[in-house]
Amino acid sequence: MKTGNQLRVLASVDWVRLPFLLAFLGRLPLYMTSVALVLWTDAAGRSALLGGFYVAVLNFGVAVAAPWLGHLADRRSRSFALRLTGIVQLLALGTLSLQSPSFVQLNAVLCLLAGLSTPPISSALRSMVTDRAQDGERDAIFTGEAMVGSLFAILGPLALSGFVLLGGAQSAITAGAVLLGGSAVGLSFLPVMRSVPRLPESDDRQEPESHGALAPLRQLGFRALTVRMVIEAIAGGVEQVALPAFAVSIGSAALTGPLWAISGGIGLAAGAAYALRTWRMPKETLYCIGVTGLAVSYVVPAFANSFTTMVLALSAGTILVVPVIATEYDLVARTVPETQRNSGFAIMTSASICGTAIGAQAGGFVIVHSDYRGAFVFAAVLAGLAALMSWRSRKLWADPPTTAVAPVLPAALESSDR
Repeated sequence: MKTGNQLRVLASVDWVRLPFLLAFLGRLPLYMTSVALVLWTDAAGRSALLGGFYVAVLNFGVAVAAPWLGHLADRRSRSFALRLTGIVQLLALGTLSLQSPSFVQLNAVLCLLAGLSTPPISSALRSMVTDRAQDGERDAIFTGEAMVGSLFAILGPLALSGFVLLGGAQSAITAGAVLLGGSAVGLSFLPVMRSVPRLPESDDRQEPESHGALAPLRQLGFRALTVRMVIEAIAGGVEQVALPAFAVSIGSAALTGPLWAISGGIGLAAGAAYALRTWRMPKETLYCIGVTGLAVSYVVPAFANSFTTMVLALSAGTILVVPVIATEYDLVARTVPETQRNSGFAIMTSASICGTAIGAQAGGFVIVHSDYRGAFVFAAVLAGLAALMSWRSRKLWADPPTTAVAPVLPAALESSDR
């Protein structure tokens, strides 16, 4: 087992480099498309409400389809799910980019189709890692994956700005279709992304447990983790509304972007510092400590009164994001049987999207009747509840579920450098 500096371990794992690169390119549009749709309708002189409607339809499709696409990857293969959704995504978003924003019904159908066919790149990549990686490698890769998530929040808006400057919002949607669909198809042809063959179950009574897109929720540990993630996502949605309200209070809503970018960069640097060593603390304990710190960090921005103090206040939370997310990936792998891991990671995506949407609505209601300080306090209460649930559920996450058989690696992988 490889241990020590997680960044050094990650750099030494040759087989994950190309999947990581393609997954990075494929997921970058996920941080561009929503804003691009709003800019697309605005450039055509249509109301921002129409752009918001298109975004809502797109995200609804993503949230609904994610568990089913994960289930498809579990039942058929990761390659099949990626290839199918990549082609449909390319056609749906590509066709949308050629339309006028005024064709509301057609565009709504295309947005829904694009949402329903969003390739399960993240869940496929993470389930592949749980299949292929040794323990030390898995920790390092999950930490790298969490750092990439923080990087998207910085590079996504920059990439969007570049495409908009070069060819307008329509070109950003086209680029998103090519990057997302093309990367998914490319990933599907990588040998390492193929699902690991497994021996037949010795007990036929266990087979039905793998059926159904929501089958992972039958696991008590994963169910507790999912409920906690939803509550945490609601708190995050509240924060997404509270920060622009703060920016307006100190002068301009345009300050929202720099606030996120600078605090996100600090969080990314803190994540790199976390990755300089391998942590021996039990993952479930490290996770509980991290989410408790996040709960406390939601209170700090309520006391900010300037751009600088808000950056520092937000950074109190962003420095914990990479450790929390990296350990959360590991806990999902622990609490879900091997035959359901694509579904498990996909349910994470749906939980985050649904929770964030609920939080944004709730945060807007709180701000109308209070102010941004009240919204941050509300988010802290929710995050505190999620942290309390984590400590109560910690024993459920301590040991991975027992499995009847070990994976059988193909000869090509057995003879590889891994």
